[in-house]
Formats: sequence, C-alpha cells, structure tokens
Amino acid sequence: MCEIILFRKALRDYDLSVLIMETYFNDELGLNNAAYHLQQCVEKVLKGYLECVGVTVPRTHKIGTLLKMSVNNGSAFTSTEWLDVHSEMLETWESETRYNAEFLVEYKKIREAVKGVGDALILNGVCQEPDEAITPEIKTRLLTMLPKSRIPADNLEWNVFFRIYRSKLGLENHQNNTVPPFSLDDYFRKYGIRDKAAEIERLKILFRTTDMARIKQQVRDTLM
Repeated sequence: MCEIILFRKALRDYDLSVLIMETYFNDELGLNNAAYHLQQCVEKVLKGYLECVGVTVPRTHKIGTLLKMSVNNGSAFTSTEWLDVHSEMLETWESETRYNAEFLVEYKKIREAVKGVGDALILNGVCQEPDEAITPEIKTRLLTMLPKSRIPADNLEWNVFFRIYRSKLGLENHQNNTVPPFSLDDYFRKYGIRDKAAEIERLKILFRTTDMARIKQQVRDTLM
C-alpha cells in the first residue's frame, strides 16, 4: 500500500515555489529557491508513484532516471512533453541552486517551469481539484480495493488512488485532456538529440513560431 505523504510534500514544494516566484520575482538569488522546490516537487511525485508499485527507489535526484524507472516498472505516473524536454534542466537546478553561488535562474524560466510542473501535477492527480471522472460509483469501487481503515481524506488522496487503481477499474485509457496528442520524443530519438531544450529553441527559430502545437505539427509532417 502506497503512502500519500510524498504527494503531499510534493504539492507543498510546488505551492512554496509559486509563493517564492511571486515574492522574489526581481531577485534571481531568491528565485533559485523556487527552482529547487520545483525539482523537489517532481522528484517526490515520481518516487511516490514508484513506491506505489513496490519499487525500492534509489537515492537519486535525476528526473530522467526516475522517468525511465516509471515507464519500466509500470508506475501510474504519466509524463508530459514539457517534463521530458526539461528533465535535465530540473536536475541541474537541484544541485546548482544549492552548491554554486554564481548560478542564477531567470524569472522567465521559473515562470515557465511553474506552468510545466503545474500541468504535470494536475495530470497526475497531485492537486486538490476533484477529477470529474471520479464519480460516486467509482469512489464506491475504489473503497473495495483499499484497506478498510483507509478512507481517502481529501481530493488529493482520491485522485492519487484513482490513478493507481484505474487499470483494475477498467479505465486504463483514462487520461487528462492536457496530454499532448503528439510527442517530440520520436523526433529526438530518431536524430539522437540529447539537448532537447536547445533543440526546441532551434525549432522555434526554424519554423518562426513559439506555438508548440504548430511546431509539433511541422515535426510530425517531417517524420511522416
């Protein structure tokens, strides 16, 4: 049985990062703390879902490694395009913001990361907003799968347990509509691109747009 504590801590990390961003928007040194908490947020969610499938999680801060472990071990975590592209950036934030006195994170990057991480949290149920798919009938069925003493205390717990047990509920294909219909991962793999963030910036210049939907369409047409 998985514990909810990591998910709660992750949500607190996220809320704290938002507060810091809004308070220290003109202080890059202060924004480093927001960057660190964003990395910690993602790390805890990934480790939380891995523990829920019985995986002994290693002591690592590497988001890329945890994402691969999630896929390989059937974790309920669903990644996003933003997270796949920026996993290395988050890893850098974990170490550099603590140990490199000259490392500073720009407000623009923090703002974009808050949006990217926030989307991933909602997609994976790590939020207090109720999932509309969790109907009274679903709740009744979920309760039969949990220990009798384990009654979800709030929307966060319902959301997380719903994702953990959705395959047993016959809802394997349930996913939030924020999941992009097309991923750039195939493109990155095909051409051996490692610096994904830099390549995204190159594509923006190449296609003369910052609209990711248009960029994905252009890349998809190229692959086809």
